[in-house]
Amino acid sequence: MVLVAILTACVSLVRNILQAFLYFIIPRPAITDPQANRIRDSRLTAQFIQKFEEKYGNTHPEFFQGSYSQALDRAKNDLRFAMIILQADEHDNTKKFNRETLTSDLLISFLRENDFLVWAGNIKDPEAFQVNSILQATTYPFVAVIVLATPHGNTGMSPRMTVVDRIEGLLSPEILIARFTILINRYGSGLQRIRNERAERDSARQIREQQDSAYLASLQADQEKERKARELAEAKKLASERAKREEEERMLLLANKEKWRRWALTQLPNEPNQNETNVTSLSFRLLNGERVVRRFRADDTVEMIYIFVDTYHMRKETSSSSTVHQPPEDYVHTFDFLLVSPFPRTVHHVDKLKTIKNVSGLWPSANLIVEGLTSDDDE
Repeated sequence: MVLVAILTACVSLVRNILQAFLYFIIPRPAITDPQANRIRDSRLTAQFIQKFEEKYGNTHPEFFQGSYSQALDRAKNDLRFAMIILQADEHDNTKKFNRETLTSDLLISFLRENDFLVWAGNIKDPEAFQVNSILQATTYPFVAVIVLATPHGNTGMSPRMTVVDRIEGLLSPEILIARFTILINRYGSGLQRIRNERAERDSARQIREQQDSAYLASLQADQEKERKARELAEAKKLASERAKREEEERMLLLANKEKWRRWALTQLPNEPNQNETNVTSLSFRLLNGERVVRRFRADDTVEMIYIFVDTYHMRKETSSSSTVHQPPEDYVHTFDFLLVSPFPRTVHHVDKLKTIKNVSGLWPSANLIVEGLTSDDDE
């Protein structure tokens, strides 16, 4: 009996070694995952983990809680070795494998330290049964190791998820660790190369994004400067045009005032002589402090007094060549002063119709003060 047990163990060991050797030299099929076969329901995996813990306890590798497809995607994205475990309840080695191998602290520590992703299922479940068909397992427990790699003899192809080892039947934790170590030594450098390439691409992408962001920020800053410069130039242009227009209006107003005053001089009657009767003598204190006395006829209007004061500074300058016979068109003259009797203070507003004799403060004589108008003058 002892000899039979020894022979059986030797045969099993030789078979496993030969199996490992053959799968390292024979090209492995790439794992394809058609969309139609992607099953993403993680409830079956959760049920497997629950049943496993009920039978064998909580000491086991950290099983991936998701579908087989999700496990492959995670391993591919994270650049990790995927350990795929398929079991069948009717096989005698299942219990021993679970109790002695999967609960081994040595194996659990190895898988954790080397960042293996572990997915397990029972072939009686639909998803695990489908995975069994994909991986073509015939003996249980079955373990496949899948990793992102370039298929043998196809160095020009892009890396893809490939079965790099298949283990069928009962194996000790030590033998599993030995085989996994060989895989790490063989494919770990390829994973690291892919990591480096990804890191370089990510770094280049980040640099491009930073450059694009900096360029965009610079472009936006330049556009903002140009916008402000245009707005400033437009504002200056509008201000210049407004100032020019206002200056033109001011000069036109001054010209019209000047023209109107020269015309008004022709409308002002001559001063009555000393022998005339029905005249009034008005004494003015002008805005510059000068005092002027002038006689007006009784029938002269109050407006005539305003015209006299408004054109007084022009009387000595007026010549026949500067005489204006028509007032300017589209112009209404306004006087920028008031005539005021001081005691009592009485304002005599300009009036084209009212005659001097009908204004008690102006007849038969009066002292008048010329007051300049201001913007807040209410009178």
